[in-house]
Amino acid sequence: MPWVYICFCEGRDPGDESLLIWIYTMSYNIIIVAPVPSLPINDGYSYYFMNRIKYLAKKNYKLYFHASISTSSKNINFSELRKFCEELHIYKYDTFKQSLKNRNLKNTLGIITKFWLPTTVSMRFSSKMKKDISCCLNAHKIDVIIIEYPYLLINIPKELNAPVVLSQHNLEFSKLRKRAIHVNFLKKIAMLHESQRLKKYERKNIKNKIVSLYTFISTENKKIFENIFCAENTYLLPPGYNLYSRDQSVYQEGKIVFVGAMNDLQNITAIEWFANKIFPTIIQKNKNVKLYIIGKDPDRKILQLNSENIIVTGKVNSIDKQIVDAHLYILPLLFGDGVKIKTLEAFATGNIVISTSIGVEGTGFISNHEYILADTEDEFIEKCNLVLSNRKKYEYLAINAMNKIQQLYSWDNIMEAYEKRIGDLMTTDGRET
Repeated sequence: MPWVYICFCEGRDPGDESLLIWIYTMSYNIIIVAPVPSLPINDGYSYYFMNRIKYLAKKNYKLYFHASISTSSKNINFSELRKFCEELHIYKYDTFKQSLKNRNLKNTLGIITKFWLPTTVSMRFSSKMKKDISCCLNAHKIDVIIIEYPYLLINIPKELNAPVVLSQHNLEFSKLRKRAIHVNFLKKIAMLHESQRLKKYERKNIKNKIVSLYTFISTENKKIFENIFCAENTYLLPPGYNLYSRDQSVYQEGKIVFVGAMNDLQNITAIEWFANKIFPTIIQKNKNVKLYIIGKDPDRKILQLNSENIIVTGKVNSIDKQIVDAHLYILPLLFGDGVKIKTLEAFATGNIVISTSIGVEGTGFISNHEYILADTEDEFIEKCNLVLSNRKKYEYLAINAMNKIQQLYSWDNIMEAYEKRIGDLMTTDGRET
């Protein structure tokens, strides 16, 4: 925590009006290593990351951001990031597929020659980033290094004088294994192999004691990580959400919304299942119903769903405005890992939510108290029709969900505890606080 010294003048009564009080505040210098968030915010990672950045900047901490970005990314608003950072360094990388397509021999060989590493790790290695981080450590009194995702850990110099906090988000190797079930045979083999290499890579990092603290979004993934790797230096850092003001009686009749990065396999599979198996039956009973698929980079399969009753918006300036007047919010996820930030977003905006078990996994929300559970096609059709025909009957679910968001997912409460944990970490590592 920042230091505050209150110095009393010798011989003076503390109650004296002429008492001289000196207040000195010292903040942390923090290196951030992370993928570039989508701005304006259009996905769960960006929301989770940017709210933490804004909190740290608000506390006057000095942030030195080393950002990793794919060469295929376009229209990134770096000016928004620069507002919060003392320095912003951008490093671009090609995926293996992009390297081959662009005939980038240097990158291709770089990935191939690091065959012992997971591809997701080797393609993000940047000797320049590693050198710049080392220079930053020497030039500034860095108190802590915060890294998003394990595959960026490779860019951290071996000689460190600051603790490393790694935001695992979820379990990347486990996430890959679950996704492998939903792809063709060749992709399945590649993803399972990548999952094993990533697991081995994480085990090595733990053995080498590179990371001082691992943070997780969900309790379940935190426990799994602890059991698999016998790790004790773990911390739960869930996403927070601030409530939106919503009049439950004001909504667009028949508006169903789904939000997510629409190039993500779990979201593509979810919305294809809903649009092809469930939505046609709903339309038969509710002619004016419309499905809004909201999120950046819609896959070709998703774009093909565009029709009179299905609107694929792509990237939008404000997701909040798109969903705050929904009749119904759906989470038809068939697989995934850990807490879905889109789920908390739905509850925070006062939506009535119908979800599969996977959609609300790790959140602690209760079926028939804060949301409606539907795990099969027939259940989803039945529950959607019930809410579409009588929304008022189910408004209590949205109100209960918002109350739980306020109790468990307040950003200020979450970040104050996290800030204290980082302070404790530096004390443990022998640094002054």
